[in-house]
Amino acid sequence: MAKKSNDNILGLSQILAGFPYLAGQINARIVKEHDGRDVLQIRNSPAGIHQYEVDGNPLGITVEKKHESYLDYLEHLIDKYTKEKGNVVGFRIDKSFCEILRLEGLRYYERYISFFLLEDFERSARDSDRNIRLFDIMSKYATEEYNSYFEQYRTYIISINTRARCLQQIRSGNEEQALEIAKQGLKNIEEFFPQSNVEDGKLTDTYYIVLANMKENLEKGLSYEDIVKNTGLEEALKERQSTLKLSELSEEELDRYKV
Repeated sequence: MAKKSNDNILGLSQILAGFPYLAGQINARIVKEHDGRDVLQIRNSPAGIHQYEVDGNPLGITVEKKHESYLDYLEHLIDKYTKEKGNVVGFRIDKSFCEILRLEGLRYYERYISFFLLEDFERSARDSDRNIRLFDIMSKYATEEYNSYFEQYRTYIISINTRARCLQQIRSGNEEQALEIAKQGLKNIEEFFPQSNVEDGKLTDTYYIVLANMKENLEKGLSYEDIVKNTGLEEALKERQSTLKLSELSEEELDRYKV
């Protein structure tokens, strides 16, 4: 039997009206909960809002009563297995647990992208660091299907993690440290290209190009305000290459860059 409507419970119309859906983009904001704590709200769907905790597990849960996430729990299991067996030989993550980790990783992804947009680069770097740990573990112990799924986003996550850490340092006036971070990030991506059989990655990988452009802007001595605006994908491509045209990029690549 359907329950009667409760006149004391409000709908979402007014909330949604004041927090518009932007097609192809993430609209994010930090708001206060009833107890005074900050929470992150994300509008990336015309139908509603996601709300995440700003620290700890995005859903505000714990796993097995003491671990922040299933990734932390998995790291505990690996450590336990290693102590019992003496090594990690034979340790594998089954398909169902891989899917749990994938969905959990998407929540952290939504959060670190939102923090980046809000210029909370410390939290963006923290959460993307966390997902890099996930990528590394999946590359060692996951099924081939899930390993491939994560590895296709490797250059993206390295790029945005590096950019977040760079911008955090630039804003603090540490330009030299920011430049070293950018150089290391580019090196990390370059090392990935031969592993993934990517040819001419420096010329064709969108995320490498964007990060390289940031490094060049640092070397030019641009201010935080100028760098954080970002020169944009089209300008970065023009600087880095003469043959690849914007029209040759897929819609998926363009949409991801809008971050």
